[in-house]
Amino acid sequence: MKRLIAIGMLAVFLLSTTLVPASALTTHIRKNSTTKLSMGGAQLDIEIVDNFCAIIKNIGDEDAYNVHWEICLQAPFLFIGGGCQRDVIEKIGDGDEKRVCYQAGLLVGFGPLVMTATASADNAEKVTKSKFIGFLLGPLILSP
Repeated sequence: MKRLIAIGMLAVFLLSTTLVPASALTTHIRKNSTTKLSMGGAQLDIEIVDNFCAIIKNIGDEDAYNVHWEICLQAPFLFIGGGCQRDVIEKIGDGDEKRVCYQAGLLVGFGPLVMTATASADNAEKVTKSKFIGFLLGPLILSP
């Protein structure tokens, strides 16, 4: 019986000395894999403003080149107008911003109207922002 207890205690000791470092290593790997190191560079941000416009900001410390932007207007029932418009801005300097607008003609539809703006650059990651514009009731937009 004493021998069985001694073997059991030895097994628990060996198992605990193996599992603790393994679980600590797993936690360390998990923390490091989700951490993004910022090495500088261009970084875009979007602010959606009134009149179907968005402001694309370069909040990084390098110029952003070939900034592709897209603005989409969506509603559940959009009969006339809506869709997406896109263009390219050659360069947005560090700390600068550019205003881009959706050239809306007549919008006719029904339901919540949502504007989604997306921007990406050759040297910056893609960012997307959405905003509820108002409720579309025929040709009228009822703002919140």
